[in-house]
Amino acid sequence: MKLPVSITQSLSALHLEHAHLLEEHSADCATLCQREVELADVQACEVDARATADAFLQATRAVGDRAERIAALAEQEVGFLKPFFLPAQ
Repeated sequence: MKLPVSITQSLSALHLEHAHLLEEHSADCATLCQREVELADVQACEVDARATADAFLQATRAVGDRAERIAALAEQEVGFLKPFFLPAQ
């Protein structure tokens, strides 16, 4: 049995379109894989950045707490030494 030329041409066109769609799909899959790797890298950087920011915040709070303790101690020392240096009234 011999197929008409129009059917053979249609099948040929469909075959070419199918090949083109498969090629596009492969390219899209490759791009998606690449983007997933990039996303994982960015997420890892975000985790590192958040950890660093948390560490800096904790260190800043510790420095502030220490400064407050030093200031309070200095006020106590001034209060203790004041009577020795100011004349009695």
